[in-house]
Formats: sequence, structure tokens, C-alpha cells
Amino acid sequence: MQHGRGLVLDESSYRSYVPSFVAPGRVNLMGDHTDYNDGFVLPLAIDRACTVRVTPPSTNGAITAISHQLDGRVSVPVDGSAEPATGEPPWGRFVAGVVRALTERGITVEPADLDVDTTVPVGSGCRRARHWPSP
Repeated sequence: MQHGRGLVLDESSYRSYVPSFVAPGRVNLMGDHTDYNDGFVLPLAIDRACTVRVTPPSTNGAITAISHQLDGRVSVPVDGSAEPATGEPPWGRFVAGVVRALTERGITVEPADLDVDTTVPVGSGCRRARHWPSP
């Protein structure tokens, strides 16, 4: 089985392999007068991060996600038909938006279960990188 960037796994090793993707938290260092000085800021990674672990799907035809910090379970069809703006719970709108964006670009989204965990304090004003890295 070909997986990710050239990683080849047989069926037995795939069962024990759990890919994880990490997006560092960040802060923007802003000085005075950024509003009329082209808005320049200096983004810095911090010692906090969002981690997504991907496992084989428990539901056919869907991306299912849970969060360790936020309530609810997200289930999004892999065909991109879910409307991101109305997804519930609200944090699941990110998942639906990514699936929609990928399918609109002709990228096939495979079913998977996502386990989302973060050390970035929820509601702190810190942000994690807004991308879902792909294998």
C-alpha cells in the first residue's frame, strides 16, 4: 500500500501505523503603526501545537472527527456536499471547509477518523496554523 510521500506499508503494518500531523501555534508580533505601514507583522511559532491523528474510517464515505478540547463529533461526507457554514458542532466547520475546498479542486478525499488534540489554549487569542497538512 502506497501512503503519503512514498511510504510503503503492507496490510499488517498499516494497522499499527497512526499518522500524526502537527501544526504549531503562533503569535503575531505587532509594532506600532501597522495600520498605515502595510500592516507588517512578524509571525512566530510558539511551544504549543495542534495535533491531528488519522486512523482508518469507522464510517464509510465520511471524515469523522473528535476533539479532546471541544464537545461534539463531526461527520462530513467525503464528496464535499456538506455545507461548511452550517456544520455542527461549530468547530467542525473547519473540517467541512477543508473537504469542500479539496473536492472543488478535484482532489479525492478518502474516509478517515480524525483525533484532534491541542496544547494551544482554546479562546486564548493564540491561533494554530490554519491548514490541515496532508501526508
